[in-house]
Amino acid sequence: MASKAVDARDLMVETIIAEMEAGTAPWQKDWKGEMLASLVPHNGTTNRPYSGMNALWLWLLAKREGYTSNRWATFNQIKAHGGNVKGQKSTPIVFFSPFDEDKRREGGPIGFWRVFNVFNFDQITGGDFPEAPPMPERLAVSEAVQALVKASGASIREEGVQPAYSPTFDYIAMPHSGIFDSPEAYAATLLHEMVHWTSHKSRLNREGGKRFGDDAYAGEELVAELGSFLLCSSLGVDYSPVQHGAYLKHWSRDDASKVRNALTDAKRAQDFLLKPLA
Repeated sequence: MASKAVDARDLMVETIIAEMEAGTAPWQKDWKGEMLASLVPHNGTTNRPYSGMNALWLWLLAKREGYTSNRWATFNQIKAHGGNVKGQKSTPIVFFSPFDEDKRREGGPIGFWRVFNVFNFDQITGGDFPEAPPMPERLAVSEAVQALVKASGASIREEGVQPAYSPTFDYIAMPHSGIFDSPEAYAATLLHEMVHWTSHKSRLNREGGKRFGDDAYAGEELVAELGSFLLCSSLGVDYSPVQHGAYLKHWSRDDASKVRNALTDAKRAQDFLLKPLA
């Protein structure tokens, strides 16, 4: 892996961990659905949203630097549209590029990381850029989440007072919706459990931990919390933390690789659950 990509990725993870420790990471706060969806970073020349670690990283950087725009682009993209970023500092993001099947060696790497430098639109002067994409029409919470659940084929049972996913019997137990503060709180909780549901060996095959409090359990809770946040942002659903801080004591700067893996797994879960809706 190129050293620049390693350095950029490590910087991203360290920043995210620092936000977790301060309790100010995006998924540790309540969000209104419209605001959450409108803040998702995207490329301002293609209108394609960033995802996973890049999305969280650019979100945190925009907050730290006081940027008001959620649009970003590379120097060449900005130049091609007649814009100027003279004297401005860029922000690195990373992408994984898989090797072609015929170029992979048995037991060797399956691809490599590449680093790109982007600028926020608040840093740009001049230029003619595409209009920002309109906000999607907001569906009723029940309609948006029910569509995702139906498309997934997950088994949801109304039982008990504690939301839970059973990997042994492969179903999600959800309390009656009336015990939640709002339909949105119910939805965010259900999406948290849906991310757990993707961990089954027949789906994404993640290790979920053997008992409450062990590292694998805490890791899976972080994946579910991140995944719920990402799904709520995609669906425009109000978001409330489900396991706020429950996993935090297990992580430190020495666990950067574990946090990085959790970010990757949350992105995979998001993609897996949204794919049938595409």
